[in-house]
Amino acid sequence: MIRFLAVCLLASVSVFAAGFPHGSDLPHHPGAGGPGMLLDTPPFTPGYHNGEELNCSDCHIMHASMQHDYGYDDEFDYPINIIPPTEKLLKAPSALQLCLNCHQDKVGIPDVIGPDVNGGVLRAAGQMGDIDAINDNGHNLSSQPGELCGRCHFGGEFHTASVTCVDCHNPHGTRYYRNLQWASDPQHTPPIVAFVNPGASGLQKYQQANVKYGGPGSGAGQPTWREVTNICIDCHHTLIDAGSNGGRYTNRDLNYHWNRHPSTNTEWGAYRPISGLPDDPAYSADSLNWYQGEGSEFSIGRMPFMVTEAHDYQAASEVAFDNEVICLSCHAAHGSANAFGLRWNPGDDSTPLHTAGCRQCHNNVANDLP
Repeated sequence: MIRFLAVCLLASVSVFAAGFPHGSDLPHHPGAGGPGMLLDTPPFTPGYHNGEELNCSDCHIMHASMQHDYGYDDEFDYPINIIPPTEKLLKAPSALQLCLNCHQDKVGIPDVIGPDVNGGVLRAAGQMGDIDAINDNGHNLSSQPGELCGRCHFGGEFHTASVTCVDCHNPHGTRYYRNLQWASDPQHTPPIVAFVNPGASGLQKYQQANVKYGGPGSGAGQPTWREVTNICIDCHHTLIDAGSNGGRYTNRDLNYHWNRHPSTNTEWGAYRPISGLPDDPAYSADSLNWYQGEGSEFSIGRMPFMVTEAHDYQAASEVAFDNEVICLSCHAAHGSANAFGLRWNPGDDSTPLHTAGCRQCHNNVANDLP
C-alpha cells in the first residue's frame, strides 16, 4: 500500500521534487511492513492489549448498556448506558476518552497526562498536556483530530494539528513495544522495537532509565524491524531526509552545513552517529565529551540514543563514540514540562543547564562552560 503522502500528494511531489536530492522519497516505503518479518526481530514480551490481556469488554459495549461490573478499573458507574450509542461499540464517546478512562490519574496504570500520579521519576514518553488545547510543550491532544493528511495539509496548520492515542498506538496490540504503529498505514507497520530492562517490573518498565533504543545497521542483510522513531516520519517528514548527507529538507546543497539537525532514520538509510561519518569534511560534534559523560551537562541525565544492530537491552545500553542521534534524543514522544517537549529546560536561568542537552554532543563549541 502506498502510504498517505503518496495518495495525497503524489502529483505535486513528483513535480516539486524533480530538482532535489532524494526528492521522491515518501514517508515510508510501500510494502515495508506486514507479515513475514518476525524471524529477524528481537524477541519481545507483549504487554497489555495483547493476547490474554486483550479484553474486549474493557473497551466495547455490545448494546450500549452493561449491567455488571466485572472489576473494571475505569471511570464508569455500573450499570451503565451509553446514550447515544457510539461508533465501534465503544464504552465512551471517543477513542481518546476511552483511553483516558484508564490512562489518566489512575494509580497502577501508566499515566500519560500531566504529572505522574504514580510518582514516576521520568516517563520514557514524557507527558501530554490538556485535551483540546494548544500544547507548546508537546503534541496537541484531541478527541476529534480530523483526517490525518488534513491536519497539516490542505488548510490544516502544523501548530494546531492534533493527535489522538490510537494514531500511534494500536489498541488491539502489535506484540511489540508499546503497540506502536504507523498512523497512516497501521496494517503494514513493521515491528517497532525498543528494549525494556528485563529487571524492571510493573510501572518501572515505563521509566526512561529502563528503556533503551536499537535499530538495524546499514550493511547488507540487515533485519527489517525499525526503531521507535520510525513512526515519527508520518507527520514530521520535513525534518528528516534519506541518506547520511541529508537532502532537500535538512541539507539542501549537500555541503554538510546542516539547515536542520540531522538524525538517524534506518528505513531511508540515514545514519548520523555522534562521531560523524568517514566522509564528513567538517563536524562540530564532540563524541569524546559524549563518551566520557562527566560535565555539568550530564547532571540532567544522559540523552537517549540508539545503538545500531543492538538486539537486547544490554547491547542497546552501550555508550560509544558512534551512538546514533534519534528524535527521542532531544524530545519526549508525548511531550514534557519543557518547550517543544525537550528533555531539558532551555529556559533555565543557569547557562550551563539551559544548554545542557546540546552540550552533551557539542561541548567543543562551548568549552568555556563548567
